[in-house]
Amino acid sequence: MKIREIYDSALRLTCEIDHPTANDDYEERATYLVSLICHRYASLDRDYRSLKGLGAQEILQINCFPMPALFPLSDVFAPAVSAALAGMLVMDENAEMSQRLSDLSGQMIDEIKSEMQVKPQYQLESIASRYVF
Repeated sequence: MKIREIYDSALRLTCEIDHPTANDDYEERATYLVSLICHRYASLDRDYRSLKGLGAQEILQINCFPMPALFPLSDVFAPAVSAALAGMLVMDENAEMSQRLSDLSGQMIDEIKSEMQVKPQYQLESIASRYVF
């Protein structure tokens, strides 16, 4: 998945697809904002990758991810990052929509965290404690 796909998804969430004058400014800001959001969730992504047995991936400490760059987090984070980006892009024009999108992103991240904390339905016990002689 590319940063461009995250950006396009964010535009769809804000209904700004057919608004070409705003998109130039949005696209310029998006490359910096995606970097900010990805760095915010980098440690959670490391934990997620470790838990799921996925290969570790280091996020470069740069302040801008160009549109053709690969999305550095696990794909499960893409919807949350898109929603967060959308909220940041419309913050000046529509504070209410921005807050709703930010809340949506937070809910998605909470779901990922919740999934990571699911414990197995069984507990290991010593066999000796089950038999009485």
